[in-house]
Parts: sequence; C-alpha cells; structure tokens
Amino acid sequence: MRALRCALLTLLAAGCAIPGFEHDPHAVAPAYDRWEAVVAAPAESAYAAALVTVLQSGYTLALASRSDRVITTNLRREFAASGLDATNYDMRYTLSVLPLGADSSRLSVVGHFCFGDDRSECGLVSARDGGRVGAWQFVRRLGEAALARLAS
Repeated sequence: MRALRCALLTLLAAGCAIPGFEHDPHAVAPAYDRWEAVVAAPAESAYAAALVTVLQSGYTLALASRSDRVITTNLRREFAASGLDATNYDMRYTLSVLPLGADSSRLSVVGHFCFGDDRSECGLVSARDGGRVGAWQFVRRLGEAALARLAS
C-alpha cells in the first residue's frame, strides 16, 4: 500500500513539474492546435468584432478579407514564461469566422511560431505542445478577447 501511495505521489509530482497539455475547453482535437468557439452572432458581426479585437490588441495586419472572413496578423515577438522557462517567440495569428446559420458563427484562432534566420520556417502552436511552453496562452487570449467583445 505504501509503495502504491509513493508511486501515485511521484506521478502527481511529475505531472505538475513537466510542462504539457494546457487544459483549454476551446482547444479542438485531434491536434489541439486550433482555438474555437461557437458564438450567437451572424458571421459579419463576429468578423467585425474579431477585427476590432486584433487591432486594439496592437497587432498589425498581413491580411484582412471581409468576403472570406479571415484575418492574419504580421509576425510579432511574444514573451512566454512558465515556471523557470522563459522564451521569446515570433508569432503570427489567423482568425477565421465561419457561418453556422443566420444567427450563429464559429470563431477559430490558429497561432504560428516562426523561427530561422529569416523567420520563414513556421509551426503550429498546440495546447498540448510541451516544447513550446506558454505559447498557447497567446492563441487563447486572442480568442477569449474576441469572444468577450461579442458578448458585450
């Protein structure tokens, strides 16, 4: 019994110490690399709210297409800290709005971290990517800010 307790405590401690999956109900399976929420708003209203959120958050736009309801930001340096680990990331975000009906839409946010000498190599940010500690928070915050704007 004592060995079982010791093993469980060891697993619990390792789970707390090792960075891993950020539990976010809006992270979409199977890769958990997209933040999504269904909103009670027409697609045009959701797109307008997402665009205002991006601009008021200080991001510059690489693309904003009202007809496709897609917004892509330019790269921006983000500082992520988690525990004793702190890293700078060059991040880019893509927000999209898909109509689900007359009065509802799906808001999606995807984050890319870019690296290399010319920042041309990019990968997707995942909620369960322990190697990119803290980067999911930027995807989540942008999605939650757009969601809050729609709720107000």
